[in-house]
Amino acid sequence: MNVTAKNGDRYVFRLNREHRDMIRACVGLMADLRVPDEVLAVQVGCSRERLTTLWRYIGSIDADGPTELSLREAHIVHSALLSSIDCFRSEEDFHGHLGFYRDNVRRLGLALAEGVGGFESGDFDGV
Repeated sequence: MNVTAKNGDRYVFRLNREHRDMIRACVGLMADLRVPDEVLAVQVGCSRERLTTLWRYIGSIDADGPTELSLREAHIVHSALLSSIDCFRSEEDFHGHLGFYRDNVRRLGLALAEGVGGFESGDFDGV
């Protein structure tokens, strides 16, 4: 995954279907988490409503279409990916609930941050 362009204040990410599904699963998990809103805000840096809006947006993107995220939205996605890892006691529970492995989710979070960093430093594979 990488950032291919910037559209105003929004980064244009090239994601495959699995990346989108993984992001949507983790954002949805965090939005549905049964914790006080303040705890959720600490974990992902936004409200439950904002997470739900982001979940809908990710779900509405064409399979081959670009994904545009502001820096704040990229941060929320990154936080949701990494926070979701600790929501289950075992790898089996995590995989059984989300359909992905923790290590893949962790790597996607890292790739998201590296994509922005690579774009901003000029070291990217733009189209």
